[in-house]
Amino acid sequence: MKTSGAKGLHIVVPLVHTAFDDAAAATRALAARAAALDPAIATTAFVKEEREGKVFVDSTRAGGATVVAAYSPRVRPGLPVSFPVDWSELDSVSPGDFTIRTAPDLLADRPSWTELLPAPQTLPEAVVAEGHTIPVARVQAMHEGKRRKRAQSG
Repeated sequence: MKTSGAKGLHIVVPLVHTAFDDAAAATRALAARAAALDPAIATTAFVKEEREGKVFVDSTRAGGATVVAAYSPRVRPGLPVSFPVDWSELDSVSPGDFTIRTAPDLLADRPSWTELLPAPQTLPEAVVAEGHTIPVARVQAMHEGKRRKRAQSG
């Protein structure tokens, strides 16, 4: 896992050879399951106005979406850096802890990004099948946006 260099975290799991559509489907299923664990704090709503201040569990990063590379600085206030973190650190760090000023000193005492990654995983067939029943969030949001626009113009 690593910070995004913004507000969030990217959970990265290497996969044994997996078709793109299956990886994306599994990501949708896992996001839906994560949001269902505590719907008061997590959501898969792609449209920001529908999130109601909840944590967005983004299933759209699997495969072709852009994800900032580990150790990359971001053009944001404070110059944060996307930085690898271990699960055990989640309660004690925040994405803002890692900046171009703090990252170099932190690197000396930490495992590298590749050392933190788990071994390649095989996706459970049930998770892949479940995910194929869930619409792609960006496509669903696009259709909803078009529907709203039609309703406004009347």
